[in-house]
Amino acid sequence: MSARERDRAQLEMTLNPRYRWLGEVSPLRVRGILSRSRLFVISSRMEGGANALGEAIVAGLPVLASRISGSIGILGDDYPGYFEAGDTTELARLMVQCETDPEFLAEITTRCAELIPLFDPARERASWASLIDELEVA
Repeated sequence: MSARERDRAQLEMTLNPRYRWLGEVSPLRVRGILSRSRLFVISSRMEGGANALGEAIVAGLPVLASRISGSIGILGDDYPGYFEAGDTTELARLMVQCETDPEFLAEITTRCAELIPLFDPARERASWASLIDELEVA
């Protein structure tokens, strides 16, 4: 995070009581934070958020995500919780919808819960082993 971005985050904390920037935190602390959260927003403009997205899904959180290929590859093209990267107005609208529309929140919660098996370590090991076997044969 650049000094400019850090300053913006700190300013936002003074203006918005619902925003809290934590900076870099350990994986253990991340899991603790996720376990106490009710919604996860991944606002990436480019790839790199897939690990965070997977952690949120495994934690059972509904997700709002910027419409980038990494998120689409995990959540699917028709996932209802997308907003265009950088479109804070649309993100705010979706956040309000999560707070006021129980059916919408239930839908994205269910859609994310259905993806939890994708992140099973045994499944991932088996997939890697299969790929390696396939490459060795080729």
